[in-house]
Amino acid sequence: GPPTLLAIPFYGGAVRGGLEVNATTPDTGNAHSKASRETKLRTLQAVVCAGLEVASNALVGVCTRRDNDDVSALLAKTGGAARAVLLNCEAMPVFLPFKLLRLVQRTLKRRAGVLRDPTFQPLPWLASLEFDFVLYDESDQILVFESPSARDEAFAVLAARPDHVLMPQRYSKKWGQPPTTVSRASLTREGNRCNPAKPRLRKTAEGWVVAGDVVPCTRFPERGASTC
Repeated sequence: GPPTLLAIPFYGGAVRGGLEVNATTPDTGNAHSKASRETKLRTLQAVVCAGLEVASNALVGVCTRRDNDDVSALLAKTGGAARAVLLNCEAMPVFLPFKLLRLVQRTLKRRAGVLRDPTFQPLPWLASLEFDFVLYDESDQILVFESPSARDEAFAVLAARPDHVLMPQRYSKKWGQPPTTVSRASLTREGNRCNPAKPRLRKTAEGWVVAGDVVPCTRFPERGASTC
């Protein structure tokens, strides 16, 4: 596919949203993972591996020096295709996803000459990359396309509608189900949400066009994603 950057926020510490909450645990928003640090790192490795099947490079944002060291060691196996960046969010990791996204956005704006903040210091490695698309993932969400044609179709939609965001179909384990019981019956797609008030896309002989003013969003492909 076209040059793509994979951006992933990663936090390996204890989370506040778990079953055991205490005032000394940094605020991680609605995070609720009770997985061990080792499991989180191994899952991140799988996410990066799968993501680099689609993306040319990967950037993993972290909040702590420990995470930076561990993730950097893990990403060393990618031969320079992926790197970690230590962001200023150790006290409030709840802001990690937004800080990572903001870094990527500012880098792109600076490249386009429309960044208003003259004090912004770009990450040299990130600024040196050439990419047309950004794949924003979670550190526990593995992206898999059903086929190369499905991948190509996804990029065709984004090329036709650069103002749109393509949301992969999310298969996740139902809340409360232990990992040992994961089966098709315990998986859900309830995490897929799309604003029904947004125009949907329709494929025509001329390409992808907006169909109607206010109509339900489009499932694309049929079992793959939604676009709004």
